[in-house]
Amino acid sequence: MMDDQYDPVTGEVVEEDQPSVPTTLTIAAARTLIRERHNAGLDEDDPALMLVTLHGGFVGDYERMLSRHNEALTTIIGTAISGLTEKALAAHLENQVRLADRIEQEFKGQLRRAKIVSVINVIAALICIPVLTLLILK
Repeated sequence: MMDDQYDPVTGEVVEEDQPSVPTTLTIAAARTLIRERHNAGLDEDDPALMLVTLHGGFVGDYERMLSRHNEALTTIIGTAISGLTEKALAAHLENQVRLADRIEQEFKGQLRRAKIVSVINVIAALICIPVLTLLILK
């Protein structure tokens, strides 16, 4: 048994030892296919060709259904992705706000410590200057 080959242009799986079936099966193509594969001819008004017409109608209905489903799935997936993107963006912004609040609190703490150290330095200077002045004058 030969390996089947996938035709990326038509989307058909073609056996190597047999010709491919056309994707749109017309009555003329069906007659040719039957003649090539089964070595039998069909008249133009052969009742078996009614199956080709029915098959064409079925394929048309099926393609319309697939198109509707594709549109619906595209809409659903697009909405889901959009929702995820909006949720992710909202979560990211929320995290950034929390981070900014933490940085602000840390900055305020550093500023408070810097003020305390500055006050201590001023007090130390006020104590050291008179002491040094007295030591120098003695």
